[in-house]
Amino acid sequence: FNVTGALSIGAGKSLTLSTSSTISGNLTVDGTLNIGTTTLTLNGAGKTISGSTGAASITGSGTIDVTTGDKTIASGTNLSIAPVFTITGTRTVTNNGTITLTGDLSGTLAGSTWTNAANSTLNAAGAVLATGTLNASAGGNTVNYNSNIAQSVKTPSSTYCNLTISNAGTKTFGTAGTITVTNLVTV
Repeated sequence: FNVTGALSIGAGKSLTLSTSSTISGNLTVDGTLNIGTTTLTLNGAGKTISGSTGAASITGSGTIDVTTGDKTIASGTNLSIAPVFTITGTRTVTNNGTITLTGDLSGTLAGSTWTNAANSTLNAAGAVLATGTLNASAGGNTVNYNSNIAQSVKTPSSTYCNLTISNAGTKTFGTAGTITVTNLVTV
């Protein structure tokens, strides 16, 4: 299943993929996209990922792989993502909304970058960029480490604006550098 343009899943609608797929345009999920155990490749430079408040979710145990071009998560997005979210190569994903990851956020190179823009939120239950760069210094943004099991807190490229530690899992701060929070730490 390959889409050279955009893929949009409406509210209350669902699409289940049974084979690895590529989307070269914008991805809008207002309902449910189930990728199963497959890989969903997001191609195309300057493309947008978005999803509405409510039941917008990407489910499955496969992998979402950002391979070509930087991606932007649109302002107002409220999207839950269960699969592993991988940034391949020197790419940047800029989050302007609220993303809840239950799988890992991974990168393949030091230049694989997740940027939390102003007033955005990243809720992370899995590992956060064991390889790659986390930018979390923009005003009003929050990174919430919310796993129920042990979790490492990533040392960001500069600082955290807001850092939240939630749920019962033990959180371990990285040893590579100092973690600075410029606004609020919530435990």
